[in-house]
Amino acid sequence: MASRGDVVELKTGLGFGSSSGEAERLVVVQDNGLNQVLDTTVVVPLTNATPALVAMPLNAGVSANEAGTAVDQVAITTHLRTVLYDRLKPGAVGTLNATSLANLDAALKVVLNLR
Repeated sequence: MASRGDVVELKTGLGFGSSSGEAERLVVVQDNGLNQVLDTTVVVPLTNATPALVAMPLNAGVSANEAGTAVDQVAITTHLRTVLYDRLKPGAVGTLNATSLANLDAALKVVLNLR
């Protein structure tokens, strides 16, 4: 089971993100209570940060340290999706800090029209 804010890797790609041979990384955004009882989790994909992606208000920045990568990342909230746990590699490769998770939540509220 993954926890909310964990950065996880897919066993095989979903077609978005890493084309450089690196595993696709995702941030778990689903509630931990649901993560314990469902066989799926809600995630947002990460991709390498570029100035254009960082400038987009619906994206959320994630440091390389948090993402477990060599370069900073951007969470693409408009690509929110659900994945089966059996599609994920075991264990988290990183974890978002409280500020990054709050920024991601704020962007998701806009994408999902939540008040």
